[in-house]
Amino acid sequence: MQDPKHYPWFEDEQAYLPFDRSAWPPALLIAADADLGALELSHHWISFLLCEDPKLKEACGLCRSCHWLQAGHHPDFFELLKADEDKSIKIDAVRNLIASLSQTAHERRAQVVLIYPADSLNEAAANALLKSLEEPNDRVYFLLLSAYPLSLPATLRSRCQTYLLRAKQAQVLPWLQSRFPDKSEHSLQQALNLARGLPLAAERLLRAENNSADLWIDDCISVYLGQQSALIVAEKWVSRLQNEHLKGWAYFLQDLLRYQLSNRSVFLIYQDRLEAIKALVRRYSLDQWLICAQKVWDLYGQRLQGSNLNFQLSLECSLLALEGV
Repeated sequence: MQDPKHYPWFEDEQAYLPFDRSAWPPALLIAADADLGALELSHHWISFLLCEDPKLKEACGLCRSCHWLQAGHHPDFFELLKADEDKSIKIDAVRNLIASLSQTAHERRAQVVLIYPADSLNEAAANALLKSLEEPNDRVYFLLLSAYPLSLPATLRSRCQTYLLRAKQAQVLPWLQSRFPDKSEHSLQQALNLARGLPLAAERLLRAENNSADLWIDDCISVYLGQQSALIVAEKWVSRLQNEHLKGWAYFLQDLLRYQLSNRSVFLIYQDRLEAIKALVRRYSLDQWLICAQKVWDLYGQRLQGSNLNFQLSLECSLLALEGV
């Protein structure tokens, strides 16, 4: 896992280590997206809390506790994670966690729990966790990480100290430039816009194989212009599309709608596709594009939720959304 010291937007000392160990809150709700580097920063804090000989701002990296964490099997560190195949963290996982915490800490120092993403706790699991947060054991620390903290039950949030983590945007673009010196500033800014300002998501987009995100948008445009078959394009891409491709597609249609409504390009993410956007605006009506965009956003949402859908059929229907409208 990347050291958060390599992320320049965390250079602020308060963000890098917001509390002294003696004043660390029993339950900390970290309101941030993992693509901001929040998961890496959380692990930095966990190392600090469990270290036998912490330095001023970080774990020593040399003690037995640090070695256990580096090896991935510290007996006093617990993770409550949502499995990829599950839609939520369930009550049984919370009960098992509580049972483990009832035992004396192995090193007789601290026990630390990371819950990620905390917003995936279902109602029963959140209620089961609540008592542990209301009556915390001595030197037991909960770190709840969520990009959507307001989706957590109010009772759960009220038992946590909330820490809002933000990136210094002035530091993000130079970091991307250092990672991708061959990319233009426009390409980097476009990736950052598509990633909603999240630097690690932007990096992932830029690392897409053979600029596949751009090639995918080009193929979508060619379908809308009648230059390629939607079925052939769907067959070509069905095994290659990631969530970032679908989000980029949705944002392209959002750009198209924005231009059709305002006739202005200043706020477009895909300014390099302006001529294609103009041609598509002339080809179909606003109502047709609204229906098309809704289908794409629905497909993206279903993919994020892990819905059991025939993805190729859904992709074909989304590409064919303008037919017969």
